[in-house]
Amino acid sequence: MILMLFAVFGANAQKIHWLLFIDTDDEDVGDVDKKTRSVLTDHFVNVVNSVLVQEGYEPCVSDNYGSLVSAQNCRGIVNDLQCGSNDVIVFYYIGHGGKNPNEPSRWPMMNMGEYSPEIPLEWVHNNLKSKNARLTITIGMCCNSEWDYMPLICSVDYGDNHGNTYVGFDMQETIKKLFLQNRGDILATSASPKEKSGCYYIDDKPFMDTYSYIFIKDFETLFNNQNLTWNSFFTKLGNDVSAFSSDPNKCNAHQTPMFEANVTTIAQSARPHREEPKKIETNDAVANVLKTISDNFAYVTDARSNSLEKRQTKSNEITRYFSADAKVKVYSQDGNYNVDTEPIDVYLRRIRTSGILMNVVPFDFNASGGKITVLKVKEYYRQKN
Repeated sequence: MILMLFAVFGANAQKIHWLLFIDTDDEDVGDVDKKTRSVLTDHFVNVVNSVLVQEGYEPCVSDNYGSLVSAQNCRGIVNDLQCGSNDVIVFYYIGHGGKNPNEPSRWPMMNMGEYSPEIPLEWVHNNLKSKNARLTITIGMCCNSEWDYMPLICSVDYGDNHGNTYVGFDMQETIKKLFLQNRGDILATSASPKEKSGCYYIDDKPFMDTYSYIFIKDFETLFNNQNLTWNSFFTKLGNDVSAFSSDPNKCNAHQTPMFEANVTTIAQSARPHREEPKKIETNDAVANVLKTISDNFAYVTDARSNSLEKRQTKSNEITRYFSADAKVKVYSQDGNYNVDTEPIDVYLRRIRTSGILMNVVPFDFNASGGKITVLKVKEYYRQKN
């Protein structure tokens, strides 16, 4: 099930575009990469979105995995992307990579699920920069070695978080500062020329790829410092990856990440008014249903734009699209642990009056007779100080 997080603010909405390409069909580590995709979404993408949606941003997730990871699809998505001058673009690739020994560029090629490298990471970055978004971040988590066959790194398997996610004040402010108060572009990759991107091993088993492991851990720790900059984040990330991967008892390859950051500080733009979302139609494709539910939940929880009366009216309207005995099941950030189950009317009353609920991420549902009977969600809260 594709995890999608959206909120509708109108045709001229400010957006954060996530272009995720994760090779989950690889014959060696495809099953591990499936967990990588879930961890990256829950620990990074959804956390950032939960903060930016409070500032009027519409998160747009292009979640490409399995057969969608191809050179043709990547070229099409990159070329077709439309964005405004205040938008943010984040491209994150996990898969095979490498470069020709005669290639002067220090940046790798991406295989995109195929065994002949076709997409230069630098090409993706330059094309995304040409969209003239306010901030463009391109990350390639792949080998940069001079091999004809580049073995794929192994991926993430975080321990389960058996509860909801709470984002502290410092992290909220740092996310807003780095994503909304910077203009420019960042290009980063997990290894220097002639290096492989390796794995972090525990008890002789691949736990996750070294770069993503440190990336997520540094995000969850460094982003609590409001003095953090993009330069200091990627510098610390590179140093941490290099130091961690130098221990042969932990990692199977030493790697030295690279990055180029060309960013300047700017003032944060004004928060746009949230427009009323469309009605829920359960005969639409699954992704569209989840998107529309997320839009409506965002409207109900947005006390900054909408009066209690408007949120109450929208709650009553939403109830019509659920069966009389419909249940909302709240799940932990990781895994399949059911934190809570509530009738739809009780759930809607709770989220419109919570005060600390930042975002609700629907990820699955059941329907019967045109009505939703079971909805599964994950929740992201402000940390109480």
